[in-house]
Amino acid sequence: MNWLEVKNVSKQFSGHLAVDNASFSAKEGDIICLVGPSGCGKTTALRMIAGFETPTSGEIWLGGKEVSALPAHKRNIGITFQNYALFPHMTVEANVAFGLRMRKIGQADSRARVAAALAMVRLGGLEKRFPNQLSGGQQQRVALARAIVIEPVMLLLDEPLSNLDAKLREEMRVEIKEIQSRLKITTVFVTHDQEEALTIADRIAVMHAGRVVQEDSPVGVFEKPQHSFVAGFIGQSNLLRGTVGAETDGRVTMRTDTGLELRGRAIKPVPPGTPAIAVIRHPRIQVDRKGTSETTLANLFPGRVELINYLGDAVQYVCALGKTDRIIATAAIANADEIALAAGEDVQISWAPGDCLIVEDASMIENDAG
Repeated sequence: MNWLEVKNVSKQFSGHLAVDNASFSAKEGDIICLVGPSGCGKTTALRMIAGFETPTSGEIWLGGKEVSALPAHKRNIGITFQNYALFPHMTVEANVAFGLRMRKIGQADSRARVAAALAMVRLGGLEKRFPNQLSGGQQQRVALARAIVIEPVMLLLDEPLSNLDAKLREEMRVEIKEIQSRLKITTVFVTHDQEEALTIADRIAVMHAGRVVQEDSPVGVFEKPQHSFVAGFIGQSNLLRGTVGAETDGRVTMRTDTGLELRGRAIKPVPPGTPAIAVIRHPRIQVDRKGTSETTLANLFPGRVELINYLGDAVQYVCALGKTDRIIATAAIANADEIALAAGEDVQISWAPGDCLIVEDASMIENDAG
């Protein structure tokens, strides 16, 4: 059973449609990530679930009850914000206890619950510090403790890790997942970071221009994107535009706008003559010195290495493909000595048809509709 259901919800501000007929759901105890670029409507959708905004149309259901018109303070939802929103004049203990005080919880019960929440986020012993005496990661933990101490029916996290450095973000992802799993609380996690969404979510709703263009498991949105925006946004991919040709032996042919003839696979049927995008993930591309490759792959093209980027455990080759295209390939390496190619070198670039996803170019449809 779905504990959260957002049904055909729209939100309009002064003629601007911030959320456009969006639908998504989450089972009890699951994390659903709303992911997309800035301005796609994900935070507005979160605020409607929280009760801070009222939908222009559509319905929001929590635990089998329709709550679209229910005030925020009656929903018992815990929420953390991108900027933490801690009270600077209050200690850690007072910040965490604030929601309990508003609910008129007794002092003894409040102290016990605050201590338990701070222990859960590993902040025991810091009760008397003020926010300006804490690191960014510690402030985020205080905000999380304040959200869970009220024993909410649901947890909403709005870009909770965006202000942290890369290493701390990775640590906090694990901690949030562990805490959420321990509490078994349904959670909506808003982020623009696709890697974050893939790592932490049970379900992902990809948003674009106010709409949910695909809702699926992390594996589903990565391996089987249903929309060209999803194909380009989730995962590091090369995108080549063109027109679909015939389908033979379960593979679709496509001629790119620059004249390359490709073979790939289509998740959904794409009729011949349809504008389409070929999506090839960076790690699925093979780059070999010209004349040395023994590949029998259908997609084999001449190219030239333009740039080489050392990534530590991988090397990234930025290559000219054919006459006018550019393509990026990433290969795992054990050390820098395994970088076999050099900038300016002629190469052969290849990938398997199964690693070339061909999807209908939704931008062409949207432009025609507009």
